[in-house]
Amino acid sequence: MNPSRVFTTALMSAVLVLSEKPSGADETHAQDDAFFAAAAALLPAFQGVPDPVDPAESQNAGGWDAALNLPHVPVTAANLPDGRVLTYASNQRTSFPNGAEFTYAAVWNPGTGTVTEINWNQHDMFCGGTVLRADGKFQVMGGRNIVRRSSVFNWQTNAWTRVADMNDPRWYTASVALPSSPNGWRRPARASIGRSGRSTRR
Repeated sequence: MNPSRVFTTALMSAVLVLSEKPSGADETHAQDDAFFAAAAALLPAFQGVPDPVDPAESQNAGGWDAALNLPHVPVTAANLPDGRVLTYASNQRTSFPNGAEFTYAAVWNPGTGTVTEINWNQHDMFCGGTVLRADGKFQVMGGRNIVRRSSVFNWQTNAWTRVADMNDPRWYTASVALPSSPNGWRRPARASIGRSGRSTRR
């Protein structure tokens, strides 16, 4: 392993441990900023340019194929556990959403080249947050700025289903799969800013 990576990992682990302060600690944000600035100064210089790639190696590493003909302009695509690719647009095939809760969706099978439409008539998922759950199901939360709905695509049955709505409408949102949740994901905890300026979860 790269020695600088070992050092960086050990240093950041120490920073995280030292940054865990008991509730009620009276350090200010200025002290926190100084602490993390000092820790960052100990890190190796950022290397923004990757190692060069040998052209002889890259010639056999992949290539472009013919354009794929889909029944809509995809907003989102997801790799499914069986190797297929799920794509979806909105309630319009080739333009911005306008109208009912509906999404044009399709599954492409790279092995056979087939594209199968599996549209969803209960949720406009345009620009919704996505997550591939631990069970392999693909979940979409929100869509447009008025959408609270959440839906799941079951790759084994090729079917969409509605799941619990969110409390607030969301679009361009982010979602994270967590191992602590039975269905593989969880909404973030509600946060508020305390008198000291620290963020607290509840």
